[in-house]
Amino acid sequence: LTFLIYAVGWKLNPENGIFVLQCIALWISSVFSYLICKQFISNKYIALIGILSFWGYFALVIDEGGLCEEFNLPILMISTYLTTHFLCSKKDEHPPQYAFVYGATIAMSFCFRATNCISVCGAVFVIAILLIKGHHYKNLVLNIVGFLLGFGLFFTPFFVYFAIHGALSDFIWGT
Repeated sequence: LTFLIYAVGWKLNPENGIFVLQCIALWISSVFSYLICKQFISNKYIALIGILSFWGYFALVIDEGGLCEEFNLPILMISTYLTTHFLCSKKDEHPPQYAFVYGATIAMSFCFRATNCISVCGAVFVIAILLIKGHHYKNLVLNIVGFLLGFGLFFTPFFVYFAIHGALSDFIWGT
């Protein structure tokens, strides 16, 4: 997936296309970092500290600008926002659309690097426990279906591509 994003960036503009995509990814991550902080802090100016701390952490991690996490982070931040939004709302029913996003996030994260999806897996587990504990079995089944649809929609094309080219073991080993 990283190579696909780099190819798109190169096609957009051979000199600056990847940099533009990195800036877009950083912007999306920053917006969702702010929204996550707003879930816990009502003061918008104090919530901006969340963005500053996110940028500080990102600057420490980015090392040479060639990490897969820079493109995976926006997807992870969207899922984290949806998780915190659900948990802070204290609703009994979890929206299946969120589960679709979680499935897509795990599939894309798996295509970047398998360990990147651990946090979303943990959130999905907690949400499943809450639904089971609250006896919301119908909602749990809808969430499982949404999760599998999201996962399948983003994982299947990569799986099929590598299988057709006889490189499925390379795909699994690479992730």
